Amino acid sequence: MLLSARPMTDVQGVNAFAYTPTVEMTQGNSTDVYFQLTDASVDLPTSGANPPGRRFCPSPVATVQIIFKSIDNAVTVKRFAAPAFPTQDLSVWKVTIFPTDNLLGTYVMFIRITDGSTVTLGSVQMALQVQGLRQSAC
Repeated sequence: MLLSARPMTDVQGVNAFAYTPTVEMTQGNSTDVYFQLTDASVDLPTSGANPPGRRFCPSPVATVQIIFKSIDNAVTVKRFAAPAFPTQDLSVWKVTIFPTDNLLGTYVMFIRITDGSTVTLGSVQMALQVQGLRQSAC
């Protein structure tokens, strides 16, 4: 098992979304970051899989902790994710970024799934991009 995740955008429902390499947001906004947990060791691009990796559903009692760590500065945000569709698909999770998180730049998303005594770790490079506020010329 090689834990990873696919960032998602335009999430309207369990079957209504798009994959994106990076979730983009503007500094100071609140944003729900959706992602689908995957096992990157299977369904590889060399076998024709698109997108690569097989979706991974942890057990219903597992916890998913996310750490966003900046590659530009020392800012780190840590919180627990929640299943986006708990009765339909436990591979899709979300975590909320708040305006008070004061994020700016590019972030790696580290994933920690705890299921009883089993801990599984993974990451997604450049999962989140936060653009700075632009001043109006008005």
